[in-house]
Amino acid sequence: MLSSIQRDLSTLYDLEVEARVEDFVLGSEAVEEAFGDDSRRGEMLVVMHGPHDAHVGLYVDPDIVDRARASGGVPGEHFPAYCTALEGVSHFLYWMFRAENHQPLSQLELEFQAEVDKYASGLLGSRLPLEGQGAGLMALRGRSQILRESLFSEVRFIDQAGTERGDRYRQAHRLAVRYTQSLEDGYIDTGDLGGLVTELRRFYRLGLQEKIRQAG
Repeated sequence: MLSSIQRDLSTLYDLEVEARVEDFVLGSEAVEEAFGDDSRRGEMLVVMHGPHDAHVGLYVDPDIVDRARASGGVPGEHFPAYCTALEGVSHFLYWMFRAENHQPLSQLELEFQAEVDKYASGLLGSRLPLEGQGAGLMALRGRSQILRESLFSEVRFIDQAGTERGDRYRQAHRLAVRYTQSLEDGYIDTGDLGGLVTELRRFYRLGLQEKIRQAG
């Protein structure tokens, strides 16, 4: 399941990242022992920095992976599990992409991009249509609206406002709301799906300040 999510995201963003997520998956017992309550969040990207390099691992609760597999990536009973699994893979893939290109990466960037990835993956998956028209365009508009409602209107934050982590998640959420709305207005409503894919790939490669400006 995790490898298929990486494959879909890599296709969507036209990435050639050598690392494969299945080679970096951490076991439940080790994560629970090392991180305690944080392991109950369902997913965790672990980065250990050494003098000359960094070691990376990804934990996604196995029960979440099972439920994510049943979701099909569409809003419904198991959609939250799918989003949690996708968030973990998104963090892993974005970290690896930046590391392989020797670019810095902040925690806010990880969270912001993951929110965009949930929307883009739910909307397009591994499909890369070039144009939208007729009934297909109407269906895509409806799907976009349902996704944005599921992802951004029904959100519940684990961490309280006023905490470093809580404020970071809320900022990433606000930025993603604005950016995905601009995608819907600028590309989906006009049927320019080729332009949508081009924009998503361009945005993926921007730095944090450029992304914030792009979100408006």
